[in-house]
Amino acid sequence: MMRKPIGWRVLLILLFAVALGSWHAAAAEYDDCDANFIAFVGASAYQFSPYAPGPLGTVRLYSVLSYQRAAALGERGDVRWKLEIRSPQGSIVREAEGAGRLEESGQVLAEFLWDGKDQQGRIVPEGIYTYTFRAYFLADSHGKRFEKLEELASAPMVEEAMASTDEVVVNYTLPDTVAQQIRVSALATNCEVQQNVPLEAGFPYNFYYGSTHSHSNFSDGGQPTTNCSSGNAYGSGTFNPAAVFDFARYSAGLDYWVVNEHNHLINDSVSTNNPPVTEAKVKQRYQDGRAAAAAATVDGTFVALYGMEWGVTTNSDQGHVTLLETPVLFGWETCSNCNGPNPECTPGTNCYFDVFTPKRYGYLTLYQRSVENPSPVGPLGIFCHPGTGNFDNYAFDANADAAIQGIAVRSGLAFTTSTTCSDANVATTDYTPRWREALNKGFHLGPTADHDAHCNNYGVALPNRPVYLLPNQTTPVLTKQALLLAHKQRHFVATEDPNAQLVFATGDGAHIMGDIFSVGSSVTLRAAVYDPAGETLSRIELWRGQVGAGTLTAPYLTWTNQDSFTVTESFTSGTYYYFVHAVQADGHDLWSSPMWITFGGASCSDSDNPTVAVVSPSSGATVSGTVTVQVQASDATCGLSRVELSINGGPWSQASYNPASGYYELAWNTGDTACSGSATLQARATDASSPAHTTNSASVQVTIAPADTTAPLVSIVAPAAGSVISCQDTFIKVSPSDASGVAGVEV
Repeated sequence: MMRKPIGWRVLLILLFAVALGSWHAAAAEYDDCDANFIAFVGASAYQFSPYAPGPLGTVRLYSVLSYQRAAALGERGDVRWKLEIRSPQGSIVREAEGAGRLEESGQVLAEFLWDGKDQQGRIVPEGIYTYTFRAYFLADSHGKRFEKLEELASAPMVEEAMASTDEVVVNYTLPDTVAQQIRVSALATNCEVQQNVPLEAGFPYNFYYGSTHSHSNFSDGGQPTTNCSSGNAYGSGTFNPAAVFDFARYSAGLDYWVVNEHNHLINDSVSTNNPPVTEAKVKQRYQDGRAAAAAATVDGTFVALYGMEWGVTTNSDQGHVTLLETPVLFGWETCSNCNGPNPECTPGTNCYFDVFTPKRYGYLTLYQRSVENPSPVGPLGIFCHPGTGNFDNYAFDANADAAIQGIAVRSGLAFTTSTTCSDANVATTDYTPRWREALNKGFHLGPTADHDAHCNNYGVALPNRPVYLLPNQTTPVLTKQALLLAHKQRHFVATEDPNAQLVFATGDGAHIMGDIFSVGSSVTLRAAVYDPAGETLSRIELWRGQVGAGTLTAPYLTWTNQDSFTVTESFTSGTYYYFVHAVQADGHDLWSSPMWITFGGASCSDSDNPTVAVVSPSSGATVSGTVTVQVQASDATCGLSRVELSINGGPWSQASYNPASGYYELAWNTGDTACSGSATLQARATDASSPAHTTNSASVQVTIAPADTTAPLVSIVAPAAGSVISCQDTFIKVSPSDASGVAGVEV
């Protein structure tokens, strides 16, 4: 959203807070995805022929113009919108305008029936056309009304919506029967049931469907569909995390579900449904959510995950970040500024967090805190509904790359009250450009298609699914550990079709989407999309890029009217990333996570096995906390493709090479209860030979020390209590102690 600097908003918020009490004061900070002014778009058909009879010869293009923050604050006003339809070459062929009133619902419907003709009444040529809705809001509080639409951009009191763009295909060879079928498919009346077993025979991964973004009444979700609105009080919903997990499992029939509460609204929810709010209650509420997820998880049947949606979207440099299974609550409240390096609250009284993170200008700090407080398999994160310039303009360092593995390419509708997937053809603004920007910066990110669900229709309102690929050689396949590792390895797909399966792998099957690996001078890539309902593809694309070479704007290769492809890539050197985008005949999209492939020279083949050994911790060592496991591995002839580590015979997790130490390293959280007492570590290395060879290391046995729950002691030795010092440099002597050692002292 582009917002003009308008001073009246501050005054308006203050007036409402005084007049309507603390509830509207809380609403003033409302900053969820749908709180902003956004143009959600949709169409009655993805493909149509203007020569078809009756309704089949037209397509309804529409936009839900949503401004939930305005509704929450009681703002009313006029909305003007403009539709632009562009040719495959990018020129405008048709325009339309309209107006509406934004009332208490916070939504205005814009729609246009396109007959396939341009502005001069001529039938347009075949091809893929794009349509964009732009919208403008003028609040009644200004005492002004809209004049001409073209004058709005320069008006300081007018707000412009986040524009949305989508595609519609003009296809003159489309049979009438097919046209009718894909319209019915696009406007589904229920979410189709998924299949976990791969539809591709012999593919060694199962597919698991759910959502990585939702809220319960522990923040601002859990609201009945009969009264679900951004204006409702935080914590006023009826579904707690346990109820959300039960609905996703039993009513929606999904395989996993994530609840990620707004980190800065947990205290508000306590104030609503468990007053009075205290620091202890806020911290405990986050732990209660984690406990609910643990209780709802049944290996082989359903996995429940808990975490937080950290941050706000007040300014364009900010943004929401999902942190999965983070063991403690991050935050900044209560504070007056929230942007400095230190908390502004009184510990034990109103510090509503376990770990302080600045509210603004602190995303690199957030990533560092996530690395320091990881899930059982390491730090796990997702960029939510990413906007231009968000996350300190996608600030990047090693911690950022380690902490974030996903980014939403679709999100919402967050407050839809549908229970039949009737919003199946309403997408948000397309977030894939932000994904491609982040890839160009160096992030290793896969795509998600999320719900951002706040209403009690978890999994039945929208068909969007992030789909995780889990190796199916073990029983049970679906476990919490396996799902977390799949996220860490970016083994996931984003889909708008609730049961489609996308396969993207190397020709030899050694690697799949999400992997980072090396080859000789060539590699064969293959992709295929399968749908148990028999839906076919309109096109399938392969995208190729290099970090720092510029943001991708178009696919590298495109195949039309086929469901698979195989291609061989050859380079003498360089690192490239590849991902797949597929579009079904009814317009639903699928995206794979990328592969990052380093080409290292001539094709290599050998008969030697790589060498591999766990060097730290050593066998018999006692460890605690988060330990960096170091593995020594090499292959003299062809080099290594990957090095992995397994704890207690569990799933294999890929380690990263650290040039500073010369070892492959992986962070291991020994606090995982599955590993309490002792643990067995084993590494394996796979070389880059064709065919590849894998070697397992000798096992290393370690003892896990009990967690240190005693806080360190510290006292100020000098100056003495009661001393009088002048305004000059003063020597301060501090005496710290702790049984586990002291990492640092601050004054």
